[in-house]
Amino acid sequence: MHYRIGWLCWKFLARLGVPMYFRVNVLRDPEASVFVATSPDLQGLVVEAETMDELIEETQEVIDMLLDEYFSSGNHAEPELR
Repeated sequence: MHYRIGWLCWKFLARLGVPMYFRVNVLRDPEASVFVATSPDLQGLVVEAETMDELIEETQEVIDMLLDEYFSSGNHAEPELR
């Protein structure tokens, strides 16, 4: 079973080890020659890179950082779903 970030009790279930998923939107900016990743489910996720491989690697790092911040900050606000 996979559970989506932002759904009811997602933090509790993530701590129990239930796999989480969320949407990541990727766009190519031809003027800047970069790929840009954002997420409507994980507030603060904005990453850009010159190649898709770099984008995937950097996006994973930012996701890990943001989730660590959500769990360690004591902030009980959930990511906003749109």
